Amino acid sequence: MDLAGIVLQITETLIRLETTDKKQNIDVFYTKANRLAVKEIVIHEMVKLSIKLQSVDLGGEKLARCWLTFIISPIKRPEVKLKEEESIGWAQRRMAGNK
Repeated sequence: MDLAGIVLQITETLIRLETTDKKQNIDVFYTKANRLAVKEIVIHEMVKLSIKLQSVDLGGEKLARCWLTFIISPIKRPEVKLKEEESIGWAQRRMAGNK
């Protein structure tokens, strides 16, 4: 299930979102496996998350706890550091080989 909204708060265990559709506040819990990805999220940023629901019985009422499976957007790509020789263009490498 996908959930889109604006990040209101990030704690050690959950992300609090305000949904774009119904303007509801929803807590999405996450595990240690997702901690690095969550650290890259910024407060007041628009996100789209893939979640799974866990059924919880609380005082005779059935509730659902939302668990983060992965972040759909924004996609954070790791920065790639090039070696000195890789930063040279193909034409410069070819000219250097013809000397």
